[in-house]
Amino acid sequence: MRKKDQPVVVVNFDKPRGGYWNGVQSGGVFRPERVSRKVVRWGCWGLNFWFEAGFGVSWKHAASIARRKIEHMIRVPATITVE
Repeated sequence: MRKKDQPVVVVNFDKPRGGYWNGVQSGGVFRPERVSRKVVRWGCWGLNFWFEAGFGVSWKHAASIARRKIEHMIRVPATITVE
């Protein structure tokens, strides 16, 4: 379960898409899991995708780093927000 101070990164595709997951998805929610003091693993079960990113100085900063990394990796039009 997510702690209150841990933000999530929400990805919403411009239109539903198929991929490594079963069926068609319109987006997903990446949730954090702290691996070490400096590294956070972000993952989305619905999109079947996980990656690691730096922690920074706070959870807010960690989410910002993850959002930028997703923006760099994603190859389709999408809206990416931190909540």
